Amino acid sequence: MSQRFAELQADHRRALRVLELFVQELEEPAERVDFGLLAAAAAAMAASIDRPHCQHEDLIFELVTARDPSLAKLREEMRRSHHQLDALGAGLRHVLNPAPGAGSLAGRRLATLSRQYSRALRDHVDIEEEVLFPLAEGLLDEHDWLLVDRRCGRRRSPVPLQRLAI
Repeated sequence: MSQRFAELQADHRRALRVLELFVQELEEPAERVDFGLLAAAAAAMAASIDRPHCQHEDLIFELVTARDPSLAKLREEMRRSHHQLDALGAGLRHVLNPAPGAGSLAGRRLATLSRQYSRALRDHVDIEEEVLFPLAEGLLDEHDWLLVDRRCGRRRSPVPLQRLAI
């Protein structure tokens, strides 16, 4: 697989690790949950993975559909999935601001959202990596990639997540 898709897959791995962090942290006794860490993780996801990553993929899938119109339904499913993932991320950030109290209803809502986000992302990533990325790699040419670079900019390294140990 090309470097471009390897970078997108690396984003997927980072996003899944962040969500695993959420789930693991929320399994701790409520008084030991580090809500500051979770807020930093949610902000990092929004800045480096959710929006820029999804916009990049949406354009790639748009170009793939232009080459193979039979993929329009799948492209639309992926676009809807990106919006769902963005909404789940926004929900996490909303619940974390201000940080919920230990054992609060907001804390339980955060755990539910984290699990939903994790499941939705895993399903989404599976379709992209197993179906769409291989199709895109076979269909897109250098002209398409120049258009992607012009519209989205070259992929940059994501926001450093060292504090999150991922």
